[in-house]
Amino acid sequence: MKKLTIILIVILCSCITQKFVSIKQFDSPTDYSRDFDDSVTAKYYSNHNNIWWSDNGTFTLFANRDTASRLITKESFNFTTPFEISLEAKWQPADMALICPSWTYPVNDNDGFLVREFDLVEGALDKVVMTAHIGEDGYGKHNIYQKEININPQVWNKYKMKVTEWYAKWWVNGKKVHQVNFCKDGIGKHDYYLRISIIMTKRLKDDSLPGVARMDVRNIKIKQFDF
Repeated sequence: MKKLTIILIVILCSCITQKFVSIKQFDSPTDYSRDFDDSVTAKYYSNHNNIWWSDNGTFTLFANRDTASRLITKESFNFTTPFEISLEAKWQPADMALICPSWTYPVNDNDGFLVREFDLVEGALDKVVMTAHIGEDGYGKHNIYQKEININPQVWNKYKMKVTEWYAKWWVNGKKVHQVNFCKDGIGKHDYYLRISIIMTKRLKDDSLPGVARMDVRNIKIKQFDF
């Protein structure tokens, strides 16, 4: 009986792991333009020809002032809190590049008013940050919980983020670096999708840096917890 109880606990606490090793696991390319944001110089053509990938699961994304790159799973694969995302990434800072190895967004965001965005890691010029965006009134009126970390983004680093209804936690190279606790009612259960992207924006400017951005990402994994 004791062994049976242990087995049942293991089953209940198990999780489904989704590992991205092929570009075919991401949504098919479609043209996309951030018309609402005139600070952006590059358009997301979502052209997978601008993204290199290898059979071992390494993706290389490029961007310049005309073309951006992105991978998303909004149609192909969604996940629900609690979940955990991990990956390895490195990138070369560029003059106007917003580099985002992983964002997560709610699939149903109430026309942009339900803000539940969790950024595993972003790179902008010489900054590397982890962020939770939380609010009920849309972007620009939401709360931002951000942590800047001091690492070299041009070498491989391991990033991990866990999001539940009650908190979000971040780790870099196995060390916990950031945590955000939500209010007593939590943030509710929502379906999310993954986005990995590079885009050029006028909000950033450093002429001493290259005009072309490159980001390498590998070992992308999502754990969807069953309990």
